[in-house]
Amino acid sequence: NPRAPGSGTYLFSSGTLVGLYVPTPDTTAPNTGFAQGPASLVASRGATFAFTTTATDDADGFLCSLDGGAFAPCSIVQTFTVGDGAHTLEVSAKDDIGNIDQTPAIWQWTVDASPPVVTITSPTEGQGIVLGSEVHAAFTCTDPRLQTCTGDVANGALLDTGTAGARTFVVTATDTLGNGVQTTVHYKVGRPITVTAGDASIGWLAPLPTVGATAQGLLPGDTLVSLGTDLVCAPVVPTRRPLPPGTYPTRCSGGANAGYLIGYADGTLTVAPPPRGAPPPIAPRLLVISGT
Repeated sequence: NPRAPGSGTYLFSSGTLVGLYVPTPDTTAPNTGFAQGPASLVASRGATFAFTTTATDDADGFLCSLDGGAFAPCSIVQTFTVGDGAHTLEVSAKDDIGNIDQTPAIWQWTVDASPPVVTITSPTEGQGIVLGSEVHAAFTCTDPRLQTCTGDVANGALLDTGTAGARTFVVTATDTLGNGVQTTVHYKVGRPITVTAGDASIGWLAPLPTVGATAQGLLPGDTLVSLGTDLVCAPVVPTRRPLPPGTYPTRCSGGANAGYLIGYADGTLTVAPPPRGAPPPIAPRLLVISGT
C-alpha cells in the first residue's frame, strides 16, 4: 500500500536499481459525523443511526461505544436497543490502513418508553359496597411527563351505588410522549346479608351431620337457593376418628349472587362424650394373607 508508512516504489532500468521513490505516509485520521439519529427525547427503545466519514476512498468502517462500553466494530447504519434513561453513543471512523478518529462523534438522547403509574385506592379490587352508600373514587397517576389522568368519575367524586351488581372502575393515563395505560379494578354493589351455619349435636361415634343454614337480610321471595348451588355448610373438624368430645365450628362458604354482599357466621357442632363404661373404640386391623 503506497500510503502505508515505510512503503515505497523501486525504479529499475535493464535490471539495475536506479532509484527509490518513497511517498509521504498517510497518517491522517478520518473525521466522523452523524447523518441520522434519534431525537433528544423519545418513547422508543430502538435507536437507528447513520454515520459519515471523510475517508471517502477505502473507508474501513466504524467503531462504536454505547454508554461508556468498549469500542467495537459497527456498520454505517446501526440500530441499538436500550432501556429507559439517558444514553450516549460515541463513534469513530476508521480507514483501511488503520487510522482511527481519536475525537469520536458523540450523540446523546433520553428514552422514556414507560407509561404512567396508576394507583386506585377507592374502590379496591374485589370490594363489596353496600347498596346506596356513599363511596368516593380515589386515584393518582404518576409520571414526570404526565399529560392526562382520568377515571370513570373524577377523583373524589361519588361512585354509582344506586343499583346492585358487578362493577368496574377504570382510570386512563397518558404522558406527553404518547405512553398510555388503563388500570381496572372490579367491585360489587349489593345488599348485605349474613349466612349463619346451623348448630348440630351428635353422639359419640355418630357420623357427621348435614348442616343447614339461615340467612338474614334476604329480599322477599329469595331463599338460600338464591345464593347459588355452590353454597356449602359443614362442620370444621379434625380428621381424627372418633372425634374427641367437645364443640367444633360449623361454617358456610361459596355463596354467590350479584345482588348480595354475603357475610358468614359460624354455628356449633357439639360431640357428646361416650356413655359411662363404654369400651374404647377398636382400631381397624389389617389382615395379611400369605400363601404360595
